Amino acid sequence: MLSKQDVDFIQTAREEIRINRMHLVDIHGEIVIEKHPVTGEEMVEEYSHEMDAVVTEVSVRTSVDRYRNDGIEIRTGDIIVDLSLIDVPEGVTSETILSVGYNGLNYTVVASDNLGLGGYNRIEVIGRRTQ
Repeated sequence: MLSKQDVDFIQTAREEIRINRMHLVDIHGEIVIEKHPVTGEEMVEEYSHEMDAVVTEVSVRTSVDRYRNDGIEIRTGDIIVDLSLIDVPEGVTSETILSVGYNGLNYTVVASDNLGLGGYNRIEVIGRRTQ
């Protein structure tokens, strides 16, 4: 079982490892800002934020055996984007991110999860290139 000290060490080591692997990405999505007072319909606002993230471009070798819990197959050409919750703007969650811009290309989010040891500390997003 992990102790509190183990979790603290893992989080510190994670930040040190991320420093030299960061890439600039644009995240896009929608946030519910309020509900219409009469109809109850959700009023959404689109957002776009530029931020640093760790991006893994999926190669043939890694795509063979990788699957998400919700049944999404990770394919060659997909990207896996690791967003630190410290860097994510307020109101943005794994459910609100709809697309990611990376290296001049646009990717549609096909799956996203909150991850972390001893508490969530990042969002992992799988993006598939938008045609």
